[in-house]
Amino acid sequence: MTRLDAETLRLVRETQLASFDNWILADAARLAWLRLFSAGVKMVLESRTEELLDSAALDRLVARLLAAETVTTALAPAIVASVSEVARRASAFEESPSSLLAEEATESVLRVIEQPEFVSEALLRAILTSPALERAVGDHLFEALDGFSSRVNPFVAAWGLPALLAAVPLIGRGTIRAALGTVQREFERRLEPETRRFIAGFVRESLDRAAREYAMRGAEPEFVRLRKEVLTAVLAVPLRELVWAPDSRVGQRALAAVEASVRSLLANPIVQREVASAFAGAFAQKRSLEGMLLEYGVVLPNPTELAETLWPTVQRCLAMPELRSELADSIDDSLASLA
Repeated sequence: MTRLDAETLRLVRETQLASFDNWILADAARLAWLRLFSAGVKMVLESRTEELLDSAALDRLVARLLAAETVTTALAPAIVASVSEVARRASAFEESPSSLLAEEATESVLRVIEQPEFVSEALLRAILTSPALERAVGDHLFEALDGFSSRVNPFVAAWGLPALLAAVPLIGRGTIRAALGTVQREFERRLEPETRRFIAGFVRESLDRAAREYAMRGAEPEFVRLRKEVLTAVLAVPLRELVWAPDSRVGQRALAAVEASVRSLLANPIVQREVASAFAGAFAQKRSLEGMLLEYGVVLPNPTELAETLWPTVQRCLAMPELRSELADSIDDSLASLA
């Protein structure tokens, strides 16, 4: 076998590396990438899902995705960052949702809420009969009644006992005023608790009746119209009034709630079991990946167009010093037998 001296081997090595560098910059590399990528995508899409990932590998993948470290360092931050960015942009929008949606889309939304089962009876009852709502409505009703009572209270109203006392002779007026004062204090002492007891029962019964009425009459035209009018009014409000800015106090707390909810849900054994079951069910089917995606209504973009989009990134990766170093080592290994 012919042996080559060190200088010749060095020149061969440098020539091959230079050829690779030039190839990366030439159109031939781009065309090769387009062919390989398209062929690879075609092969993957035509493969049966069970061939792409065996059950053991799938179990490891799901376990890794749901691992606490992945949730904490990747999934939760990514979701929070996405929600924050959407909220930041939406909170500056002067446009309303209805102005952003096409008429057909708005009509589709309105057709959804026309359905009587759009609002769950159990959810509606839970909201309307909640103690917090009862207290809030009761407090507002008490304030209204208290304001009305102060205007018609015979003990203080100009047309009531003060006018009657004015007609009483001065002699004896003090005694009568003292007696009436005692009665007034006792009346006022009993008035508030009795009023609150009445209001509490009234509000509870009214809200419960409202929940029953809605459940029974949700399909009636007036209730359908009510839901549509409420949604239409909401859709006409500028987005900036519907979305909290991420840097506001409420926005920061909302993002914290999103993060806490994501972490809690993904750490829940029930959720993890369902996610693992969904992955296993999808990849256990004897069908191609393309067939599975089509069942979900997913149509991938043209592979060649996607490859063209990715080429600048791929080209930079091919030019990485680390890759060039690996290639140089491979050339050295192949030339070692000629030394």
